[in-house]
Amino acid sequence: MLDFEWILTVFGLVIIVSLSKLFEPVRMFAAKMSPFLGALLGCPMCFGFWAGGILNLLGYSHYGNFEGLSLLYDALLGSSVSYILHCVTWRLITVKESPF
Repeated sequence: MLDFEWILTVFGLVIIVSLSKLFEPVRMFAAKMSPFLGALLGCPMCFGFWAGGILNLLGYSHYGNFEGLSLLYDALLGSSVSYILHCVTWRLITVKESPF
């Protein structure tokens, strides 16, 4: 998988799970069961960590195979990419909606 595709896949998973209305009932249910799990599913940076790790376990590694370290690298990269892209898109949305 190409780097750009990997980044878009992680960010797409993060946006769908942590911010979309589609998964809102799942997040609410998880928050009722465990506040920690609800917070994890609602945080783009937190869920980005797990999304990067899940993609690695499914065989879509950004870094290749470094004997177990690629799982950690992909998880950390997924978290940072999700956080940065979330901040950028959020800023673009708020600027667009601003009356000034």
